[in-house]
Amino acid sequence: MEFLPLKPGILNAIIWFAIVLIGIGIAKGIGCAGANYFIGGVLILFPTYFASILIIEGFSPKKH
Repeated sequence: MEFLPLKPGILNAIIWFAIVLIGIGIAKGIGCAGANYFIGGVLILFPTYFASILIIEGFSPKKH
């Protein structure tokens, strides 16, 4: 996990922030402002969620 400077708690906070942005975008509707929040949330959510999965699955101690 040395190459990722973020701790899992910080990644979880970013994921929740992105989910809130997506919710705001859906609440504001299809217009310009809603689309900006929605796309911003999606663009933040997917890479952060993927990094979180990598940390959980790739760096957890194996129980074989």
